[in-house]
Amino acid sequence: MKEKKQNLYETCLEMCSTCTPLVEPINNDAVFLDLSGCGESLTIIRKIARCIYKQAGFSLSIGLAASRFMARMAAECQDYSVCPPTSCRFISWPEARVCEVFPGHEKAFLAELPLHDFYPLPPGSKKKLIRAGFSRLGELFELSPHRLSILSAQDGYLLAALLQGIDPTPVTGLYPPSRLSYPVHFAEKCADLQIIEIALKEAAYKLAALLEAKHSSCLLLSLEITSGEDKYIAKRKLSSGCCRFEHMSNILLGLFKRGCPENAISGFLITLSDLQTLQFCQPDLFTHSFFYEQEQRQEKLEMIMESLDNRFPGVLRKGLAGDRREQILAFFDPWRLDLTQVQGTD
Repeated sequence: MKEKKQNLYETCLEMCSTCTPLVEPINNDAVFLDLSGCGESLTIIRKIARCIYKQAGFSLSIGLAASRFMARMAAECQDYSVCPPTSCRFISWPEARVCEVFPGHEKAFLAELPLHDFYPLPPGSKKKLIRAGFSRLGELFELSPHRLSILSAQDGYLLAALLQGIDPTPVTGLYPPSRLSYPVHFAEKCADLQIIEIALKEAAYKLAALLEAKHSSCLLLSLEITSGEDKYIAKRKLSSGCCRFEHMSNILLGLFKRGCPENAISGFLITLSDLQTLQFCQPDLFTHSFFYEQEQRQEKLEMIMESLDNRFPGVLRKGLAGDRREQILAFFDPWRLDLTQVQGTD
């Protein structure tokens, strides 16, 4: 039974990945999707739900909202009758039950929900708040972040933002496993290069952490920039795997400068492909220092080449390393010539 459920979940993920590159599996029984720019959301949702219903015979519980927190709250809502009709709508199909929270009405939707439905709070914190006399989420709206921290023993500023329906956490593309995707959306169109560079570096930091957790590196980086209805795509194929934050941020900055549109942008999508597992080997205690220094020099050289290639694309070339004997003799005779290259000439 467990294997059948896992196979069904994999089928669901595969179908989701054909609709959007941003598929984030959660706990083997739920999934977050970012359907921005993918078409009519309800049409996509019903297509996926029908597929699952035909294979398994049960309906899905789906939440549709502007943020991942609100989408999960809508999907897990047990009593829809307490929610104001101006804040959401409910759609019942044989294959799915959908709750859509209207943008800008998140606070009204949350106000009448019972406290035990607020999943960010652990059970101990919920019991503590209930003993203090709170029963609905709307009763927490007037509490300051400091007061929330004291009563719940959690991050009060994060809880205060969530109670307003604000969740800036993006949906990360973690499926299929051979690819990682990370989106960045600006609230308003942005033309400030400094802000864009900061956003690129933050995205590179998050992606580097994901690669570290997977013990992997990537060989292909893609940056898709959205400016109004137009999209600009820049790609970079690497000769060696990239997994470090500094290396990745330099490449992404270079890609952005190449594909940077003249107009302000509304966001971008970073995709890491061709993932390969990092290989670790046991160090040789006698020669490790020498090889470690060589690796450090090679990594430094690659970083310099990446930086220069971003500034002067398609101009730089790496040549072959000179013979060790010739390198040593060159210290004593700078005008030394390699006679092997001029043999046979007059």
